[in-house]
Amino acid sequence: MYATGAFYLALRWVSYVPSMHVRNAFLRHVFGVKLAKGAVVMGHFRMRRPSRIHIGQGTVVGDRVELDGRASLFIGNHVNISSEVMIYTLQHAFNQPGFENVGAPVVVEDHVWLSTRCILLPGVRIGQGAVVAAGAVVTKDVPALAVVAGIPAKVIGQRSADVLDYSPADYRIPFL
Repeated sequence: MYATGAFYLALRWVSYVPSMHVRNAFLRHVFGVKLAKGAVVMGHFRMRRPSRIHIGQGTVVGDRVELDGRASLFIGNHVNISSEVMIYTLQHAFNQPGFENVGAPVVVEDHVWLSTRCILLPGVRIGQGAVVAAGAVVTKDVPALAVVAGIPAKVIGQRSADVLDYSPADYRIPFL
């Protein structure tokens, strides 16, 4: 029990390291996050079961993001995860007498944009190039190139496949 607490305390401290290079090295080599080349995890994050989290090439994970790897989390290449996004792979079975954890893996495919403060619930798949609007709560799979918004998230538009030739990691704004 103390070892688990120490592990998560150390992980929390790493989230405050000001250098993204040092922070990302710790995530890869100490905490076991599968963090591809060119991926960036910004600060003040929270992670559960980091060894079951995969973050693809050129993906940017914004400030204060919560990533839950307990049932495994796969984030593809060139994904933009904005600040304060929450992705959960487990939740409680509220109608069961034991209030057990239930869930399933979450998959975020390539070139997805998860906008500020959206929430992905267990078992969802976000299709390639999809956009999840700010504040949306995703309870079901999102088709490729769909734009979804609302609680629960519903399709409100479509994105063009022509715009998927970019990497969010190439557009980091330097500090002034």
